[in-house]
Amino acid sequence: MPGHVKLQHFRLLLQICRVSNPAMQKALEDVLVHGVTRKAACMYWKVAQSHFSVKYRHIQLINQTVISMLPYLSEK
Repeated sequence: MPGHVKLQHFRLLLQICRVSNPAMQKALEDVLVHGVTRKAACMYWKVAQSHFSVKYRHIQLINQTVISMLPYLSEK
């Protein structure tokens, strides 16, 4: 949820998602961690909103996948 992701959680997601463009990383951080609007973040960091949307959806998918794995990770 935009503006509600803890910075450490976001950084871990970036490692899994392999977002290599520093500007895209900063735009995603601004939206997810700091609550900046997508449009403002994309304009500021000069990234295409369409590319941002693809990366944003990818991060959401990875996060949902990790959450669904939690029961299996805590089994003995």
